[in-house]
Amino acid sequence: MQIRLAALALLLLYSSPALADACKDKFIAVLTNYANTRATVSQNTQQMKGAALNKSEFLWAAPGHYLHKATDPKGPWYLTYDGAMYQSDDEGKNWKKIRTFDKTQQQAGADDNVKKQAASARNAQCGEDTLNGIKHETVEAETDLPNQKVRVHTKYWVNRADKNFVTRAETRMTGDGYEIFTTQLSKPEPSLKLPKP
Repeated sequence: MQIRLAALALLLLYSSPALADACKDKFIAVLTNYANTRATVSQNTQQMKGAALNKSEFLWAAPGHYLHKATDPKGPWYLTYDGAMYQSDDEGKNWKKIRTFDKTQQQAGADDNVKKQAASARNAQCGEDTLNGIKHETVEAETDLPNQKVRVHTKYWVNRADKNFVTRAETRMTGDGYEIFTTQLSKPEPSLKLPKP
């Protein structure tokens, strides 16, 4: 009996780092591929500690083509399309171009920042949870934002049965004197069509 217990203790001792590394790898894979490849609609809530809750909707049609709507409190809509950002103050009836940018350069910068953030991942944890009756894998870890003194704790709910779709994400950002908590609930929207000004 003692031999079995000793063997089990050794197994746990030497397997734990491997399991931790595997969990960290899963988290990094989700973080670096977080942009769901399918058309997606997300309902977001964001709250800075001590401030009011803000709600918004994010619609993602394709790389470089997405729309952000401030829903509560209501505010301007912002559409990004083909290397330009547009603003609408009348819920999408009219659009005004407010800036342009190099699509390739911006994407490269964003990818580089995500890779740097992923490299700082630590204290990863993996588990399971059920959302709306559907089994999900959960992955979470702490990271640092590149070139900023901001700590981030992020948790993803991943539907492995639906092509690794990220159904839910929670993020807590802590900086010098502030803390922001964000929740994002997402669902695929194959028929989504966004304006093309």
